Amino acid sequence: MGYKTEFNWVLALSPQQGLPRKPEIGKNYLFEKQGERIYPLGWPIDLLDKDWKPHGKVIVEDVIKEEGKTRGSFRIVYIYDRKERRVLWNIIKKTLLEHKEE
Repeated sequence: MGYKTEFNWVLALSPQQGLPRKPEIGKNYLFEKQGERIYPLGWPIDLLDKDWKPHGKVIVEDVIKEEGKTRGSFRIVYIYDRKERRVLWNIIKKTLLEHKEE
């Protein structure tokens, strides 16, 4: 029997998990994910959608683990423009494909 905990350096969300439709810099949002997860607090990390496409940088402000779920809040500190999103998405795709081949 084991205990599974994920260490996440990105916040990847679907709209149902808390991805905002129209994100605003400085605004706080809530999220909820299945499983036990650990996020760096007070440090900017990427906000991705369920397809791993980047949207911006967020700071996770608090995290609560309960009943097999992780809930928390984050503040948006930067929103990528179209060009930045395209460049970062290309990097993510390339590194994900390379990682899967290992």
